[in-house]
Amino acid sequence: MANGIENQEILPKFFSRVIYCVVGYNARRDPPMVVGYQKKGPLLIGTPDDTLSSDLHLVRKILVRGCPTEIVDRLQDAVHTKLVMNLTNALDALVGRGYQTLSNFAVYQRLLLQTLREGIEVIHAAGYREYPIAGMPSFALLRLAALMPGPLTRPIFRRRLRLMVMASMAQDVALRGAHNTELESITGYLVRLAAKVNIAVPHNEAIYRLGQQQFQPGFRPLRCEEVEAAVLRSSAVAKAP
Repeated sequence: MANGIENQEILPKFFSRVIYCVVGYNARRDPPMVVGYQKKGPLLIGTPDDTLSSDLHLVRKILVRGCPTEIVDRLQDAVHTKLVMNLTNALDALVGRGYQTLSNFAVYQRLLLQTLREGIEVIHAAGYREYPIAGMPSFALLRLAALMPGPLTRPIFRRRLRLMVMASMAQDVALRGAHNTELESITGYLVRLAAKVNIAVPHNEAIYRLGQQQFQPGFRPLRCEEVEAAVLRSSAVAKAP
């Protein structure tokens, strides 16, 4: 069970039979040895080549006793759909959402929606399709929200955001002072994939670079306006001849 694609690169080196899992709910660390969650399930289990059918059914039989669990035949689509949603993690960690008041909610909304829109464009260009995951907004809805005027969608956006707990990456950086985060495996992966398919991703590029610089002991959250300024610089560099 992991966000991103790195587990598919590492685990086959050590194990001959691996079942992968996309976790369809937001989990967090509460007190030591206690994990909290926002929504229970589903767990999506599968293999890249749709093998290990009997093993998959056995694992599902075990996991479904505690959490809704589904076997998927499009694992890579599910992995990349969840990866797009997880692009919010680095942004939330940078601006301190969940542990301090956002400096500018309108700017944060723009940053978040455009970050997700870029992710959707990249994974589609790379040949992956959206996989519907219960409880998560559809790509069509996210695209529409990114195109609509901010003031029109802000009340709905605020209500939706109040249901979201602090992201695990934000906990790692803000509460534990960690510099070893999921930044590389989520935002870094998306930025590298964007370069392969030749799509500009100024929002994710800026967030990635800021995370590399800022996520270390002594980290202090940035203002939303600082992040947006970095995006504008990233965009200007991308457009330069």
